[in-house]
Formats: sequence, structure tokens, C-alpha cells
Amino acid sequence: MPRQPNKVSVTREQKEILLGILLGDAHMELSPNGKSARLTVEQSVRKQDYMEHLHYVFQDWSPGRMVSASNSTNLKFSTKYSSSLRFYHTQFYGEKGRCVPRWIE
Repeated sequence: MPRQPNKVSVTREQKEILLGILLGDAHMELSPNGKSARLTVEQSVRKQDYMEHLHYVFQDWSPGRMVSASNSTNLKFSTKYSSSLRFYHTQFYGEKGRCVPRWIE
């Protein structure tokens, strides 16, 4: 089986939305080997329309199905790991945990 590329293109709209949700409720996870990251979004089931919109916006990043979060009434989805998303992880997560990048004012 040929190796799947783990890079995604980030459109301007995706970048703007990504920055906004990373300042809010979304988070990024670094892959076990540290070479890529993925986006995880979780919201209340009452915000299903909003979640469906985000899922659509990030559809090029191969998000999984939207599922019920364990032990809550939330919905969540995660994208596949991508080396293209590692930049955003390094900007928002420092040695001391989550932070706001200096270049965001």
C-alpha cells in the first residue's frame, strides 16, 4: 500500500477559523513521534449546527466522524495527524503548556 502523504493545505478561511477556535475551545495533539499534529474540536450537543459547520470547513483535513464525547453530552471530531499542522501546535503549546503566540495581538 502506498504511503499516504500527511500534509494538508491550509486555506485562508481555515487558518482564520483555526486560530479563533484554538484561542477558544479547540485543541491540538502532537503525534507520538512529534512530527505531526491533529486538531480536536469538542462542543455541547446544543451547538450541533456549529460543529457540523466546523466539520465541513476542515473536511479536507480528513476529519473522522463526529461522535459523542465519552462521559458528556458533547460532540467531538478530530482530524488526521498532519505535519502541516505541527506549526500551529508549536505556536500554541509551549514548555509550560498552552499559550497565546506572541504574534497574535
